[in-house]
Amino acid sequence: LNSKVFKQLGIGYEWGLIVGAVIIFEIFVEIYKFMKRRYLKPLEIVEGEGLKQQYSLNEYP
Repeated sequence: LNSKVFKQLGIGYEWGLIVGAVIIFEIFVEIYKFMKRRYLKPLEIVEGEGLKQQYSLNEYP
């Protein structure tokens, strides 16, 4: 019924490509986060009404 009426087939190789792309994307995201934590210095903001605040790149004021 699925293949004749609704023209549906099983999962093909396209889903394998999608899963592979998601895995590669996640690997690059984790590498980026590691490099950012390892090599970028925290931002230091010295402004305001006599207050010294320090923010890292992961925090937002």
